[in-house]
Amino acid sequence: MKVLRFIALYILIIVAFPAFAQLGIPAGWKIDAAVEAASNQDIDITANDIDMTKGSMHRKMKAMINASRTFVIDRHLSMGLSAGYRFYDFDFDFDNASAIDMGGKYHTLRLGGNALYNTMLWNKPLVIMGNMSIEGGKWGMERISGIGVAMLMLKATREEMLGVGLIGLINSTSDFPIFPMAIYRKVYSPQWILNLNHPFFSLQYVHDDKQTLMAGFAFENERFWLKPSLEGLPEVTLFNRSVVRTGLNYDLKLSKECSLTAQAGWEYTMRARMFHRNGHHERLDFGHPNGLYARMAVNCRIR
Repeated sequence: MKVLRFIALYILIIVAFPAFAQLGIPAGWKIDAAVEAASNQDIDITANDIDMTKGSMHRKMKAMINASRTFVIDRHLSMGLSAGYRFYDFDFDFDNASAIDMGGKYHTLRLGGNALYNTMLWNKPLVIMGNMSIEGGKWGMERISGIGVAMLMLKATREEMLGVGLIGLINSTSDFPIFPMAIYRKVYSPQWILNLNHPFFSLQYVHDDKQTLMAGFAFENERFWLKPSLEGLPEVTLFNRSVVRTGLNYDLKLSKECSLTAQAGWEYTMRARMFHRNGHHERLDFGHPNGLYARMAVNCRIR
């Protein structure tokens, strides 16, 4: 179980980087915006496996906007720059504790750069990608992170796509793992498609050229810094949560350049913990909050 949580956590981190979605995308601007919310979720606070208190997490809102620019250098190489903003509004309530302020609003900015190179290996397409980014908020610079991916496409046709490879991560608030990954896509008919890939691992029903309905699951990761105002904890701490979501996803193509995505279902927290500011020393475990969620997103591409 710990291995599954470990892999899921870092998949969540990976999908946060826009460079991974740059595969096969032409030059130009891409703008993404999203807002989401979830029902109140019960939490069980433990420290060193000792029960501390219970309570609830109020997920009022989470919003983001990201802009990225891709430059195609030649048919093998593309490079990109990105800038993003995220806003969190979380509150935590506790059953048998008072004078604890762990909620509030959090803002963060991120700047990143990436490069993608494609070539051939053993007569198969090989994609190599690298990304670095820096994040900061009201507590100053908070995280430097990077990712390297090498993926060999064993199959790459209109009907079926299979890729296998390795991922390596650099993260100033966690370990630096290297582990295998795979993506798969199978077209059974013009209406039915199996897509085991980011951002939504799903079985898809294509109603027409503008509407697609999907049933499946997705991985998410949330992290933000806060001042808990609690004796025994550092002044600034890092809250980190790894979530698996299952539900329905509806995509609507608004125009040639823009699309709308609506998603709703159930989310389950695989791990939710509070660390020192640097992310390397766990202080509290929040258990497994779970409940309903909803998300709305818009993305546009400008060439």
